Amino acid sequence: MMSTLPSDLHWKLLLGSFIHEFSRLEAHVFILCARGIGTDETRKLTFGKRIDRIKAALKQQSPQASEGMLALLREARGLADFRNALLHNTAFHGMGGSAPQVEEVEARLKQLERLLDALALA
Repeated sequence: MMSTLPSDLHWKLLLGSFIHEFSRLEAHVFILCARGIGTDETRKLTFGKRIDRIKAALKQQSPQASEGMLALLREARGLADFRNALLHNTAFHGMGGSAPQVEEVEARLKQLERLLDALALA
């Protein structure tokens, strides 16, 4: 990504990029959920509960019509789990702790960017 930067700055920019892109995902999921249950009700829900509501509505449709979006939502849920691990363990980065390493964050950032592109087309 930005290999000419000092490693600590590279890490900070990578972390910030992931957070920024994930916030775009959260906004997309918010809008999808709000279309079904309204903005006020959506605000009361966590990211995971919003995904659950969208999935429940999609399951009312035919499997052929909803399977693509359901797969994207499953991927979004996995990225949320990664985001939680990343943000709650970042202090351990480079200290031999359990925080994800740079290569994993770079790969997940690319996955997140592809997911956002796919959601925009869905």
